[in-house]
Amino acid sequence: MSTDEEINRLQALRKVLVEKNLAGIYSDDIFKEQNAIIEEKLTAAYEAQSSELINKYDINAIIEFVKEKLSDLATTYSTSTLTQLRFLLSTIFYEGFQWSYPGYSNYKISPSYQAIRDADKLGINVGCGTKIRT
Repeated sequence: MSTDEEINRLQALRKVLVEKNLAGIYSDDIFKEQNAIIEEKLTAAYEAQSSELINKYDINAIIEFVKEKLSDLATTYSTSTLTQLRFLLSTIFYEGFQWSYPGYSNYKISPSYQAIRDADKLGINVGCGTKIRT
């Protein structure tokens, strides 16, 4: 049985327990005892579900994905969906920006993107001891 199925089963069991307590079939003492047992099992199932989710992701694959996207922001921008563009622009211009004739004004580039942009100006060699490879 999957973790999701176990959580659904325990939630259904708790619902039945509550209904029977409200109907007077189970006393409050029995309800409290059984509900505590179900809560313990639910907590364990939620923890197992979280562990499954964490183990599902490969940190090295995530790092490579981010490197690829940051290495060519123009391509990333041109191939992104509207939702992705909103996210990308909100991370670059974290304080937002306003339109003011004849263009945008009052914008600040986030320190992370500023560092990427200024890397060659500061003489920082990325990936190689003699020149920038990206």
